[in-house]
Amino acid sequence: MLTIARFFDSYFGRNSDPGHPTMQRDDPTCNIPISLDSPATVSTIKNLVKTPIDFLYLSIILKGHIEPELIQSAIQINSSYAQNNSININHLPLEYKFLDYSQEDQNFLFCIILSCSISKHYSSLASRNFSKLSNSGYKRVSLFRIMKTGTSTLEHSLRKSILGDPPYQSTFLPAADRTNIQLHGQISQNGFVECSWNPIAYATRSYNFAHSHYPIFDMNKPTKSTYSLVSLRDPIDRICSIYRFFSNKFNSVEDFIFNCHPDFIVGQLYFFNQECNLSKAIIQLESISRVLILEQSSTWSDKLSSDLSLKIDVQRPHPPVDYSDKEELRANISNLIIQHPQLSKLIQDEYILFEHAKRLSLN
Repeated sequence: MLTIARFFDSYFGRNSDPGHPTMQRDDPTCNIPISLDSPATVSTIKNLVKTPIDFLYLSIILKGHIEPELIQSAIQINSSYAQNNSININHLPLEYKFLDYSQEDQNFLFCIILSCSISKHYSSLASRNFSKLSNSGYKRVSLFRIMKTGTSTLEHSLRKSILGDPPYQSTFLPAADRTNIQLHGQISQNGFVECSWNPIAYATRSYNFAHSHYPIFDMNKPTKSTYSLVSLRDPIDRICSIYRFFSNKFNSVEDFIFNCHPDFIVGQLYFFNQECNLSKAIIQLESISRVLILEQSSTWSDKLSSDLSLKIDVQRPHPPVDYSDKEELRANISNLIIQHPQLSKLIQDEYILFEHAKRLSLN
């Protein structure tokens, strides 16, 4: 069932999330309007906002702000839970005590809200220490993950360098038994907070480290106090990798090229501008603190360590796979793209973006 939380999960991860069920160009979930002002989106949101908790979730995301009294309540609930292993709603502001938490989806939604509230508190405290630790002036690190550009490597390396070794604890103790601790927020032994794959956390910047496949748009643009990084690679090589990874969703490479939604195929161009406008994508790319190139991954440790004044040891968690038919697949995909004029033009633009990224990576 579609809920307000699931809607924003899909909206933030629109056509860039590897968990998408089909990736087909005619799938309605691949064609969610980019603008929240579109009549279809406004109508959808109106139908989904059915309770005060739904409205609170929506309000926090749109405003990009969590009220201080809600943060204070989350702190008190956390402290009480640590002592008696139960949630005491008496710590909530008066207007929240009358809400209905009996339904599972509403309980889950409010848990996310409180998790982000306390993640905001802890990450704000830790941001001062992070600025001192890294001697860089940054309060947080945001890894923007374009699929199949080596970002799993970066995710593991940055987490280890910033949060340190596990174990990590749930920021909001009542959410400790939830399956995805990154979503609800986890805090390291040194006090730094990771909150990933969470629209509220991104909208309110309630983290010291976060990573996701969310493309860059108004609600998650990096600020000057955020060290943002992204990696790109040769567009055709990336398309080959995307096809191999998602081949089970398509009958053949021809089916993939002609029926996969173009946003997934030109995912690098799309990531920086969801209308695939090259000029606007270049402007957005230039706003990123550090642009990396996968083909130059041997330089990543030095670049990141220098930027953050912090030792970052980038190591692959898994060895790269060497495919014997790589060149054959590359040639086949290139020939198929030529038969698709619109896609061919987008690939040309993505190569221009890629060349610009290579120049930026030298800084």
